[in-house]
Amino acid sequence: MPAIKKVSDHYYVTSPEVTITGNLTVIGNSASITTTEAELSDRIITLNNGETANGVTGQEKVGLQVDRGTAPDALLVFDEADDTWKLSNDAGATYQNIITSSTQGLQNVVDDTTPELGGNLEIAGFGIEKSSVNVSMTLNTESGGGSGVYVTNASVTNQELVTKTKAIVYSLIF
Repeated sequence: MPAIKKVSDHYYVTSPEVTITGNLTVIGNSASITTTEAELSDRIITLNNGETANGVTGQEKVGLQVDRGTAPDALLVFDEADDTWKLSNDAGATYQNIITSSTQGLQNVVDDTTPELGGNLEIAGFGIEKSSVNVSMTLNTESGGGSGVYVTNASVTNQELVTKTKAIVYSLIF
């Protein structure tokens, strides 16, 4: 028969190993686990469990925080205010968006000054621009120049870059 023990002060169990068969329920404001490594076999960890409102209430952010000692903590959070996942490496003073809740995937990848691609770049009908010097490049089906690469800058609009083969032919004709 189960027994309920009421303890009015801290209660400590000292043992090299404790095994609990069945569910463990902890009711309180916090649960602290001090280990070197925690291993979880769960595929999904639920944060903010028990929320009864529509979305995350209170601070409107929920996520993971990494204690970095004397360096500012790092955070990975979901921000309910704008439905985005965010990163912070300054203990939450500022956040950078990493993904939106839409099906379009990454929203902002502007801070990577040395981007690398592991495959083809699909620009989906958009151009490549360098706005500070007013230059843009678009890719279309090839036309007279044979490259399909068009440049717009202060001097020209949609001027197709000519391939080496076409340039040789033009130089012979003209």
